[in-house]
Amino acid sequence: MRGRRYRAIQEQFVLVFWAKDFEEATAATFVAELRGAGLRAKLVGLNAHEMAGIHGLALVTDCTLEEALPYAQSVSAVVLPCDERGFHHIRNDPRLTLFCKQVLDNRALFIVGQFDVAALLHSASEAQATGQILTYPPSAEIATFARTVTTRLLE
Repeated sequence: MRGRRYRAIQEQFVLVFWAKDFEEATAATFVAELRGAGLRAKLVGLNAHEMAGIHGLALVTDCTLEEALPYAQSVSAVVLPCDERGFHHIRNDPRLTLFCKQVLDNRALFIVGQFDVAALLHSASEAQATGQILTYPPSAEIATFARTVTTRLLE
């Protein structure tokens, strides 16, 4: 039984979004933990393939949001590694709103920073009540939290 579940997990994607003023350490930690556990984690650029984060470190993405759109049905989790400042740059992006609605409807997990996610996820209150939205802790605790989320995705 474990083999079938593992194959099903391997067909799923975990997307870590990346945009201007997002948190570099958080994004890198999640991608490293998820890939280290054998999950298909992709760093997805919302506006380009390479952008600088909140501390000026540029990360190169695996794909853009447009390239990820066809895979919405196969997404098991989405990570938004940003605070209110980073979220401000993306909050009114209709592509992202549509994509997030699709993956939320498919019961994907959302892992977010300390900001009001309701502006992006119109059914956020229901998703929060069912445990679909997780808020990650401050950066000192992010590695432990990323391991916990990875374990949850593997169950």
